[in-house]
Amino acid sequence: MKLKFGIFGGTFNPIHIGHLLVAEYVLTQFLLDKIIFVPTYIPPHKKNWEIVSPEHRCNMIKIALKNNKNFVFSDFEIKQKTKSYTVYTLENFYNKKHKLFLLIGDEWLKKFNTWHRYEEIFKISDLIVIRRIRNGEKIPKFLTKYKNKIHFSNNPIIEISSSMIRERLSKNLSVKYMIPEKVLKYIQKEKLYGK
Repeated sequence: MKLKFGIFGGTFNPIHIGHLLVAEYVLTQFLLDKIIFVPTYIPPHKKNWEIVSPEHRCNMIKIALKNNKNFVFSDFEIKQKTKSYTVYTLENFYNKKHKLFLLIGDEWLKKFNTWHRYEEIFKISDLIVIRRIRNGEKIPKFLTKYKNKIHFSNNPIIEISSSMIRERLSKNLSVKYMIPEKVLKYIQKEKLYGK
């Protein structure tokens, strides 16, 4: 039987409770063996916003995942030191002994054709679409031929975002319970995201 791996990419700037809760929900709903957290080096779709160094983001992810044997950290995209394209990451993890599932937020479904070599992604991976909005997104027409490879998570909506956390930290507002306590201590020690 093939091992089932979820690939969870993102900037994780910083990683927070929403990421972890959704990953745990997906892990159990789809009976995955592992979820691999893959921070991006330079995200191709995001520009002109504050992003801390790859080293800090990797350290925070490692801290957050430390006590969960089903969550794994990979610095594959960081090591490339270039824009992070998902198809290359999936090719790196692809193995005939494994089945891959790419986790994406539902807001990306209607824009999935803007992703580099997006159709090739379906040759090596299924999609698991994470709910971020109440009504959710439907499969757009250009993806209907891949509908058997697109799965919708019934995860709860977690209205916490990295941008919200960065904004609160910049204003010296509490982010307690929004991110793991040890990650918060790291942020405070390294003076990240503050004024």
